[in-house]
Amino acid sequence: MSIIMRPEVIQILSAGIAGLGFAIIFHIRPKHLPVTFVGASLGWLLYLAAKQVWRANAIGMIFAALGVTVYSEIGARLFHMPVSVIYTPAIIPMIPGGYLYYCMRGFVTDSQEDFVEYGSMLLEDTLSIVLGTMIVLTFVSAVAQKRKRTKENRR
Repeated sequence: MSIIMRPEVIQILSAGIAGLGFAIIFHIRPKHLPVTFVGASLGWLLYLAAKQVWRANAIGMIFAALGVTVYSEIGARLFHMPVSVIYTPAIIPMIPGGYLYYCMRGFVTDSQEDFVEYGSMLLEDTLSIVLGTMIVLTFVSAVAQKRKRTKENRR
């Protein structure tokens, strides 16, 4: 089997294309589209790698969110664009849409077992994404405040 046809490579490219599609929907400038493609692909690559090592979906999501957030912060500074322009389309492929669908189907069909099972997986993945993002944003905020205080003390 060629390397391009491996399921992991197809998933990574699909995540990049999904991120690219959302970037187009959000009217991101064409010159910034490759940045969002790489961000979404990187997120899925980190997810697959972490899941392979730790065998836990939630840890994969945390690492993916960490990677996408760091990439977005660095990319925003390098390409002089807002962080959200990179972050939003890159993180969307991580959203557990399948769990949301089956959770809501369980709710609508009165299948309490499906509702609870898929709802808990949805909550776990969503909170993992939030945790990974908040770790990076907290660190970036702390560094920015430290720089601001240092500049004020020099005056």
